[in-house]
Amino acid sequence: MKKNTMIVAGVVAGIMLVLIFFPLFVNGTSGVVRGVKLQDRDVSGWQAEGLQRYLAEQNNKYENAALNLTYQTYTWSIPMRDLKLAINAEKTAAAVSSYGRTGSWFRQWWEQWQSYLNPVQMNCTVAYDVAHLNEILRAKVDELAAPPRNASVSFNEAGDVVIETEKPCLILDYVQVAKVAEKKINAQDFSPLILQPSQVDLPTLRKEQLASINAILGEYTTYYGGDENRSANIYKGSAAVSGALLAPGETFSFNDTTGLRTYEAGYLSAPVFINGELVPDAGGGICQVSTTMFNAVLLAGLDVVQRTPHFAPVGYTEIGRDATVADNSIDFIWVNSAKSPVYVMATAGGGAINVKILGNSDDRPSGVAITTEPAKVLPHEKKEIVVNDQKEDVIEEEGHDGYSVVVHRRVSWSDGRALTDTFYSVYDPVTTITKLSPQEAQKRVASLAKATMEHKPGKGREASEAKNRIQT
Repeated sequence: MKKNTMIVAGVVAGIMLVLIFFPLFVNGTSGVVRGVKLQDRDVSGWQAEGLQRYLAEQNNKYENAALNLTYQTYTWSIPMRDLKLAINAEKTAAAVSSYGRTGSWFRQWWEQWQSYLNPVQMNCTVAYDVAHLNEILRAKVDELAAPPRNASVSFNEAGDVVIETEKPCLILDYVQVAKVAEKKINAQDFSPLILQPSQVDLPTLRKEQLASINAILGEYTTYYGGDENRSANIYKGSAAVSGALLAPGETFSFNDTTGLRTYEAGYLSAPVFINGELVPDAGGGICQVSTTMFNAVLLAGLDVVQRTPHFAPVGYTEIGRDATVADNSIDFIWVNSAKSPVYVMATAGGGAINVKILGNSDDRPSGVAITTEPAKVLPHEKKEIVVNDQKEDVIEEEGHDGYSVVVHRRVSWSDGRALTDTFYSVYDPVTTITKLSPQEAQKRVASLAKATMEHKPGKGREASEAKNRIQT
């Protein structure tokens, strides 16, 4: 019995000795203790020189590291070089080397056993510009809070097409974003920081939708004067149509795109044709936008579905090359007859409006010829009328001749395609009206009668014709 007790005691003592001295046997008296990992790298047994080399390598990796803020398919990067992120090698090496090597004997024994049984993960101690990080995050949060912006097209200095990325509207909690960002950087965790906005408003046009846009298919410029209201309407109308993207076969309606050109919609009073007369009304000048677009569409080789000339020729384009519009009645409609999407870019300012139709270079015409037949004059009439309550003897309302115009378009493409079409324009003549007071009419009738009585050659016939022109 006594012998068994001694055996058990010996076994227990042996186990105790193993438990006590095993860590010392495994780890020795220098180097990193077994089971310690630094940035997922097992550094067990490493001496100071090895740690320094490893930390230098890790520092180099941070040159290309970035914290990516993400939402769905959107990503915004914050390069670590901008924050001057660097490993504090001295602190990191001291922390790794001191694990299981400092403190009381029991603490060292306990930590060495812990790391042996369950590897200990340690991170590098880093230093970076926290204030600059907060500046970047604040600016980004404010930027994303602005209204969404569609993808768009611009040109670089070489004249090449550049696709500008769209921007969503995200309402974010800056404090929460900054807190998570600092935590991830301190832990050298460069996995995406997924944003969690409280409100979202996404753009309707994405960059990938414009991927095929690489060339100008057709463009046209017209010029306008200094009427401030008319200029403002042209600018507003240009902005309304600019940015439209049409898939192959899709139709563009000018009226549907701009909406009603009313005072409530922000349009100003400027001269417009109403019933053949120029009168001030909301949206005056908008027809210069539709006319400029019509010519750009012609030069791009796209099909025109509906186009109406003005009441009279306009001064900002050639006769027969205009396109008028009117709310709820007259529209300008064309269709994307190209093989790839087309994009409308319209700009106005400095007395000029330019409309570009952009698309894929494969759809760019190799030749466009637009010819105008000599205008046929439509003579205007002259008429005299009596206005009973008119005080002035004579009021002249000057008319003008009308015109009938035919414009031909011939378009060709390098792949053998061809298009020929014709556009007809009729500008009605306006009668010259002479308004007479009753007294003036009586004088003229008396004068005509006298001429008739004198029986002078030709006078009777002229008097009779003139009398017939005077209507009461």
